[in-house]
Amino acid sequence: MLGDPFYIDFARPKIDKILNDAYIEETGSWARRMNADGSLDTDKEWWILAELDQAAEILSIHDPSYYHYLNNTHKYWRDVMTDHEHGEIWHMVSGKDNKPVINFPKVHNWKTSLHSFEHALFSYMTAARVKGEICSLYYALPEWEEASQHTVSPYMFFGKVQDYDSGEILENMPDKNKIYEVRFNGIH
Repeated sequence: MLGDPFYIDFARPKIDKILNDAYIEETGSWARRMNADGSLDTDKEWWILAELDQAAEILSIHDPSYYHYLNNTHKYWRDVMTDHEHGEIWHMVSGKDNKPVINFPKVHNWKTSLHSFEHALFSYMTAARVKGEICSLYYALPEWEEASQHTVSPYMFFGKVQDYDSGEILENMPDKNKIYEVRFNGIH
């Protein structure tokens, strides 16, 4: 985004090492962190798993080989981290038995509105990119503004606006925002 390859050259080998070190082949999941003795803490805290998945998803846009992690970590997220009875993502799961640690709230501002949502959004957008499919996202734009390549982007990525549909006007919004479904391809 900054147009300076220094940051890519600095970060790329480090994130590859982090992903490789954090991945637990036996469970298809990420470790929580390194312990002081150099061993892996195999407990799962939702935000760390989300961030590591998102790093692999960003890299998968240009190198689909990162899906060797994601095919497993997404399954772990869906099967183990998700509360199938009441919804949302568990705050913590024990690495010993893959059971939720229920001492933490499951819903709070940083979790629900940021990491859980962002994890789903990144997963959707990058999977569409890797599969060569269109990605549909929704925007509420002021009544006087129209969706175009210059007014919307797919979150923190770039992409080409393929087309869009406009929908209802939200009368209760200050600018009477209009809902747009925007379809992107070529997300990068």
